[in-house]
Amino acid sequence: MLISASVGIAYAEEIPTLSVSSTNVTRGDSFVLSASVVEAPVSDLTVNLEFSGDATPEDDYHAFVPIVIHAGETSGSTAIATTMKTGQEDETIKIVVAGQAAGVTVILVNNGTCPGEISGSTSDAALGNLIMGYLISVHTLAQNLFLNKNKSVCK
Repeated sequence: MLISASVGIAYAEEIPTLSVSSTNVTRGDSFVLSASVVEAPVSDLTVNLEFSGDATPEDDYHAFVPIVIHAGETSGSTAIATTMKTGQEDETIKIVVAGQAAGVTVILVNNGTCPGEISGSTSDAALGNLIMGYLISVHTLAQNLFLNKNKSVCK
């Protein structure tokens, strides 16, 4: 009698590697968080994330997670919007793939004042600077308002 057997080797699922578009992000700006794998999955791969650090979710940043790496692709990404705040020290966000120790760290850099905030003199020069600062920040504000679902971006 001939007995045949096949031996299957189970390979552990590849753990995605995380990267960010910038490790120092000015409060009020956004950054891109990407997850990548070497070998493209045959079906969609959901990358669950864990956040820690001294920055507070929903108060200091808004993360749209999880990341999905679609079948046949080697990476996926999401935008992380930060909240513009005044009088804050720099804070950190550490992001890891759920259950893993290694990940990426982003520093939220204090930006000084929120556009539209007047401090000190309200002279013509101060108002001119305020208006110029506002015009320069319109794109960033519009993006944050969209990403933050029309919540105020200044706390």
